[in-house]
Amino acid sequence: MGFSDSLILNMLLHTKIDYIVTLDFDMVYAAAVSALDKWVVLPDNRLKSFKASLKGLQQ
Repeated sequence: MGFSDSLILNMLLHTKIDYIVTLDFDMVYAAAVSALDKWVVLPDNRLKSFKASLKGLQQ
């Protein structure tokens, strides 16, 4: 997780903001662990392409 990601996550945790929209998988994973009462939105097509790249690595 990069420096700017940690700043955004800290902002999410300590403000009244309920959700963020991101294209960054690190942010999704970090929020899943530490921001349990917040929402992180990731576009479906971004997730689908990421899963496809992981399947390519398994072969």
